[in-house]
Amino acid sequence: MRCSAMSGSGRRCKAQALRGHKRCLLHSGRAKELGRRGAAMTQQRRILRKRTLKALRPPKTATDVVTLIGTIMGELRTKEIDVSVANSIFFALNPLLKAMDASSMEERLARLEEKAGLREQVLQ
Repeated sequence: MRCSAMSGSGRRCKAQALRGHKRCLLHSGRAKELGRRGAAMTQQRRILRKRTLKALRPPKTATDVVTLIGTIMGELRTKEIDVSVANSIFFALNPLLKAMDASSMEERLARLEEKAGLREQVLQ
């Protein structure tokens, strides 16, 4: 059944009426009440997430990152961690891995340059 509310131009609302009501969610006046209830539930979920989160040791190597990813995937499958929290962690790990990769490249380059400098001194 369609909503029975009329617009200012005299046209009827095209939205579906709520079950057992003549009007849609917007025109029934229940939207604010349901919005408040939804916001309260979201707040409760945030509080619950904070209580259940374990402290994570920051990964120092790429192997640590792989281990952490595996741990989080396991916790997701057993529903020990919320999907949004896992997504945030995975999102943060990506630039960390890139920084680790750049750092290891710089270290390797420095070692090669050092070896090349030593060879030049030996040849003279």
